[in-house]
Amino acid sequence: MALVLDADAATLLREIRRRGLEGLVAKRNDFIYEAGKRSGSWMKYRVNQRDEFVIGGYLPGRNFL
Repeated sequence: MALVLDADAATLLREIRRRGLEGLVAKRNDFIYEAGKRSGSWMKYRVNQRDEFVIGGYLPGRNFL
């Protein structure tokens, strides 16, 4: 579902952070939408810049991790 938002970037980003969302994907206003085609008209801006990792280890000769 597409949503058209009429707000400045600072307001949008503040609301995205407040809601705990990952980021924003937007299409440039001066480009047309072309179904099934990749183009440079789309932008992705991540607000959440962290990653989650699991760190594990292995000991030789043991039967477990």
